[in-house]
Amino acid sequence: MLTGRFHWRKFHGIVNSFEPPVIDAAELTIAEMFKAKGYHMACIGKWHLGWNWNDIKNPDAKLEPIDDGDSNANVKAYSPKAFDWTKPISGGPLSHGFDYYFGDDVPNFPPYAWFENDRVVTTPSEPLKITAKTAEGAWESRPGPMASGWDFYAVVPRLRQQAVD
Repeated sequence: MLTGRFHWRKFHGIVNSFEPPVIDAAELTIAEMFKAKGYHMACIGKWHLGWNWNDIKNPDAKLEPIDDGDSNANVKAYSPKAFDWTKPISGGPLSHGFDYYFGDDVPNFPPYAWFENDRVVTTPSEPLKITAKTAEGAWESRPGPMASGWDFYAVVPRLRQQAVD
């Protein structure tokens, strides 16, 4: 609905952690159409369409081996220090016609942090390890930078509250 175009016309699969935007800068979105007619547009939720991470990635950033609790796995992830979290990030909702955005990248993909407009507002300061199983099952979370105290169970209630506010 956002572009009127099936994503598979550009690629198959999903946008993974720290990948570039899948909506081309020149591609018209419904938000841009409404904005041109005087509407104010907001997006609240997950933005699983990529960002221009190179806007904030440090030049020496690289994937590093991490301890995810599984000694048989060869897992690599970016550390929280791989990015300058104070800088704006293009390619998200504000780059595609929205006047306001609040949400996360994807609840189970890093960075585990809240975004407002084109910035990360809860600075990832520690690495997430793959979470242990709970009574409800196991999170399919990918390791990477996390804001201190990030709570998977708080994502949907926080988004709901932001929409109400």
